[in-house]
Amino acid sequence: FIAHPKTKYKIQNHLKTPLEMLIITEEAPESSSKEVIVRNTKDLSFDDFNPPLHWCHRSKTIFHYERDNLYKLHSISLVYIDPKRLPEPHPHFPGHDEVWHALEGKTIMAFRDDMMIQQTPGTSILIPDSGEIYHTSINPYNKTAKFFFFMYSIGLANPILITGSRGII
Repeated sequence: FIAHPKTKYKIQNHLKTPLEMLIITEEAPESSSKEVIVRNTKDLSFDDFNPPLHWCHRSKTIFHYERDNLYKLHSISLVYIDPKRLPEPHPHFPGHDEVWHALEGKTIMAFRDDMMIQQTPGTSILIPDSGEIYHTSINPYNKTAKFFFFMYSIGLANPILITGSRGII
């Protein structure tokens, strides 16, 4: 869900299973919408990119700046990388950082041509905004990897804090 920082809300879990949340906070102008927007990712369709982004990313865009009047965030999505897939290595345009937080499965994040990091559930990787860092998240395993992904504009953004069940990321 999205809520303006000054909007009051309450979150209750009526299930027996624990509720896990990732929370992104950012400053928003007083004039921004006070509406609370709630989306259930299970109700969202996969984005209709043809061909898929970076050869094989399947994504569900939860929130997008154009549709949801986000202030500094560009988009918030779930991204899936199926088994035995190598997405296209690519950089991003300057002024935009992205964060990949692993939810399920594991991958190997490769940067440039000299660094690889295994990413497992609960870990986050920040791709900085230089526009020069080629990266890809390789899934050589037999299980689909699922990520909480977001991108934000450095030129506009104050620092963003991500909190989760495993602490501050």
